[in-house]
Amino acid sequence: MSDAVSIEQSVHKSQWQGSFKLVNAQRAINWAWYHVAEARLRTMIKWWGSILSFGLGNPVLYLFSVGIGIGALVDANGTNDQLGGVSYLAFLAPALLATAAIQACQDELSFPIMEGFLWDKTFFAMNATPIRGRDIMGGVLFAAMVRTVFTTALYEAILLLFGAIEIDADGRRIRLSGNEIDLTQREFDLAVVFLKNIGRVLPREELMLKIWARDTEVDTRTVDTHASRLRKKLGLSGESGMVLTSVYGQGYRLDPVSQG
Repeated sequence: MSDAVSIEQSVHKSQWQGSFKLVNAQRAINWAWYHVAEARLRTMIKWWGSILSFGLGNPVLYLFSVGIGIGALVDANGTNDQLGGVSYLAFLAPALLATAAIQACQDELSFPIMEGFLWDKTFFAMNATPIRGRDIMGGVLFAAMVRTVFTTALYEAILLLFGAIEIDADGRRIRLSGNEIDLTQREFDLAVVFLKNIGRVLPREELMLKIWARDTEVDTRTVDTHASRLRKKLGLSGESGMVLTSVYGQGYRLDPVSQG
């Protein structure tokens, strides 16, 4: 009995370690948008099968029906000059990519907003906490951006498989809008690495290892120089539908142009 009393006394004398010390309320408020986005992303994970199936099925079926089905008729009954010197599939590819981006963003904004305001009223529950309206909006928009980038990257990969972007690996040539681009060996190798890793940040060190593995005198400035040349030759500032971005302190990332 005495042991129990002594334990109780020690507990009462100990310093309180409750939530006012263990939880940084101001930090939680500052990162409220992130927590909203995290909740949306966790919801997406529950539906990853449907998202992946739609992301793969939509471009494949559309490319088969429109890009290849109708495209075969267009190519057989016309000339490439009517389409700017490219096949119907290559001509259609930018529009398909833009449509995929818009549809993914619309899906990820429409249904969560209906859920938050009408179906489950989760936005009202969030707003009853220190989370502000702009935090809710920021979190939903960030999650929609993640979904859009994922969908467009998947769509772009399928377009590559269907040959909408022409890469002649054997001849080591790249065609842009049907026109062959004059590239050096290193520029071609670097372009292929970028096109195979759309949406992914490629560190300069990784690019040096893949392209200049046997050249010990190469530094990161060489990577920057070749990336700058590719940006001009392949129109990777947006003209070709793709943007090559320098990520500060990391490397480079190739992304489809966002269109809304």
